[in-house]
Amino acid sequence: IKKFNKAVKKAIKKINKYTGKNPSRATRIRAINKWLCKNTKYNMKHGDSTDEKYQYLHNAYGVFVKKQAVCDGYAKALKLLCDYYKIPCMINLGHAYNNSGQLQKHVWNLVRVKKKWYVVDATWNDTNHRNKWTLCGTKQIKKTHFNERERLDVLGSGYFKLPKISKKSYKK
Repeated sequence: IKKFNKAVKKAIKKINKYTGKNPSRATRIRAINKWLCKNTKYNMKHGDSTDEKYQYLHNAYGVFVKKQAVCDGYAKALKLLCDYYKIPCMINLGHAYNNSGQLQKHVWNLVRVKKKWYVVDATWNDTNHRNKWTLCGTKQIKKTHFNERERLDVLGSGYFKLPKISKKSYKK
């Protein structure tokens, strides 16, 4: 726990350096994405492993302490950082096409900026070495990312409807 907390504090300091004083919410989200991509390696070798020793790849500990993760680890780390900065953020489960053109399970985030929701896929930003998948609208992602369901069940407490994602990607 001490290692994790220390690593998160270190990440926050770096993100704050990226943004400067009084950044917009979009600037902060881009800085979080930048930090994730610079400091995390996608682990292709063990991402599908059910071996307990690789379970850290599926959570924020993998990102902050081990510096490696798979999509759900990236998404959970982004959510943790957004929560810290009080940025509305959700983890989205669904499917996306891999580099071989096959549809596979995937996890990414939804974030809210100026009363609209956008997609951030830090995993794809990292593995494709670009920021194309930050603050995306449905026009941009509709051929690559597919929601698993329209509603989420939060810890068995009941379903709520996913927010409507902006058609256009965020610009500025």
